Amino acid sequence: MVELPAKGWDFEYLQLEPDRRGQHIFRPVVPVRLEASQLSPVFALVDSGCEHCLAASWLAEEIGIDLTTSTDTLELGIGGRTATATFAEVEIQLHRDDTSDEYVTWRADVGFIDPWDAQFFVILGPTGFFDEFAVTMSRRLLTVVIEDPQALHQRRP
Repeated sequence: MVELPAKGWDFEYLQLEPDRRGQHIFRPVVPVRLEASQLSPVFALVDSGCEHCLAASWLAEEIGIDLTTSTDTLELGIGGRTATATFAEVEIQLHRDDTSDEYVTWRADVGFIDPWDAQFFVILGPTGFFDEFAVTMSRRLLTVVIEDPQALHQRRP
């Protein structure tokens, strides 16, 4: 584990297949791992429009969380449908890249959903991610920057 450098970490948007109109699709993603598992890091969508951190329920099973014992649930809209998220507090590792052992760790409530229909197995929203880090997303630069909020605050005039 490391601390974020003062200038933070830059992540390039991931380019997906073009849509039916031939337009390129780009998504702000970062590599994460839940609970220091043996799983490889997965790309998580950085989503300012999703209030919570969410993940596929199979990830909970992989890291040994029994969702059947949790009563902390919430009905929410995702992907044009209503789904039940079952929440559990987990450790999340943000990796410098998808092959690096450099990462920062924090704990957050993650809502696990089954069935999971989203393109990425984890979604990082304002509660649990944006409130831990200073997050800057630029479609123009196709970059998302994650930095320590104190470092950002110290740069402000």
